[in-house]
Amino acid sequence: MNASEYLPTQRMSCPNCGCDYPAAPGRRLRAVPPSPAGADSPADLIAVVRKLLTWADSPSLRAIEIRSRNSVRRSTLSDALNHPERLPKRDLLRAVVTACQAEEHWPEWEEVWTRLDSAQPRPAPTPRRKRRSGRMGSPGLIGAKL
Repeated sequence: MNASEYLPTQRMSCPNCGCDYPAAPGRRLRAVPPSPAGADSPADLIAVVRKLLTWADSPSLRAIEIRSRNSVRRSTLSDALNHPERLPKRDLLRAVVTACQAEEHWPEWEEVWTRLDSAQPRPAPTPRRKRRSGRMGSPGLIGAKL
């Protein structure tokens, strides 16, 4: 499979913001990729990612892996899409947005991701156990002549 099959060759203009984005030959594009602005939870964000994949002509996970130049593995992407309760990592999201040829809209995606990430509860740090010095029992007898 040749990577050039998956890489964009034509350019199109977005009628809303005027940005220029790549388009694969013979592809029917909607004017603007879906916006993640209304996402209020990780599940909402994954739903918009699925809409983005549909907008991008439903590329296979392998095609996304190739388009992202192997920065995201298809198994990792599959896990993210099948577990919408977890927020995907920023790098994974960026690779998908770029692979779907919507990189000009990345700042909007990043802002939503940052907002959702800051709303995620952080686990409390566990207290560290103090290390004991020497052996249990009598540490002074190690190596001593009896």
